[in-house]
Amino acid sequence: MRDNLIFSHVPESPEENNAQTRKLIMAFLQKELDIRPDDMKLIDIIRTYRIGQRGNFGRVIVAKINDKGKVIWAHTNNLKGTDYRINVQLPR
Repeated sequence: MRDNLIFSHVPESPEENNAQTRKLIMAFLQKELDIRPDDMKLIDIIRTYRIGQRGNFGRVIVAKINDKGKVIWAHTNNLKGTDYRINVQLPR
């Protein structure tokens, strides 16, 4: 679980599948976190999926990321002033 990141408040489309969710996270990292293309090559998203029940609000996305994906944390300050959140998935 320590390699899992939870992305909150990312919009969801009704017919979204796991492959589209992966592309959505990659676009989110480039657009919202402003990660350079050189750093994007280091990040490998192994799998993504949404958890929770469908409803009025978008479900959170869980993304398993390789060890080189820690570069994401250096860019989280770009999320200040937005509704987006990134957290680490931890066991109870």
